[in-house]
Amino acid sequence: MDPYVFWKITVADIIQFSWLLATILIAFVVNKNFTKGRYIKEFFINELKYIRDDYKNLFSDIYSSKLNAVNIKDRLKILSNRINMLNTCVKHNLKVNNHDFISSHSEFQMFITGDDEFNTHYKDSQLNFSDTTKTKIMSYQKKIIEKISQYIIDINNA
Repeated sequence: MDPYVFWKITVADIIQFSWLLATILIAFVVNKNFTKGRYIKEFFINELKYIRDDYKNLFSDIYSSKLNAVNIKDRLKILSNRINMLNTCVKHNLKVNNHDFISSHSEFQMFITGDDEFNTHYKDSQLNFSDTTKTKIMSYQKKIIEKISQYIIDINNA
């Protein structure tokens, strides 16, 4: 045996070393793809959380009569644009399409803007809905928040 040879390489050693390299490579690629996929999902989920917070603020402002009809209409328009852009991106990147959430938002928008109180007091500085209308708005709030939660679940499952 040569004193300058520190190890003898056998076929088994080469195979074992190859498996080690392959395992490390697979772990690296999977981790990179998982991290990228998770980051995209978290981005979309955070956007949904911001939309949910905007809804909560809108509903709170409606209940406390802080808004006029023009403000409500403008905020609903902004929410519509954000929802449509988010849905387009989620559908393109994750192949998830949530028509229920978009439909719920559209129903709520049509309900509010079609309401007699909304249209009668359109030019007023504040809009104070009746208790009956506020009860209907609360049911829309519950439905929309549920649809947002389901959308988050759908994104996580993608």
